[in-house]
Amino acid sequence: MFLILGLLFLFKYSFSIKTYLKCESYNQESEKVSYFAFDKHHIWSDYDQINSKFRKKSNSSYGEKHVISTAFFGGTIKINREIGTIEIKQGLTLLGKSKPDLLLNCEKINKRKLPKEKIDRKF
Repeated sequence: MFLILGLLFLFKYSFSIKTYLKCESYNQESEKVSYFAFDKHHIWSDYDQINSKFRKKSNSSYGEKHVISTAFFGGTIKINREIGTIEIKQGLTLLGKSKPDLLLNCEKINKRKLPKEKIDRKF
């Protein structure tokens, strides 16, 4: 009985494996690289290279072609899995003005390839 319940639990709440992305802006002037991760339930963003973790996590709807997350102030993150892009609609600022949308070109990476910044500690 417990074995059957355990198998049903694992089947329904299977462990989600994250997909990690390294993204660069389509605008060649910007050399900023952003990192994202997603699974069937969440999108992680704002990677902290010193602590090796993502600062922001948002719920998402998962599909074979798109993973979409709605953030606060009307912003959205839309991962297009077919062409390898992320579209970030930033929504409204605190003053009610809309921010420009960002379009990032992404490639899939392993978790080991996420950057780690070493700190020279004095104490």
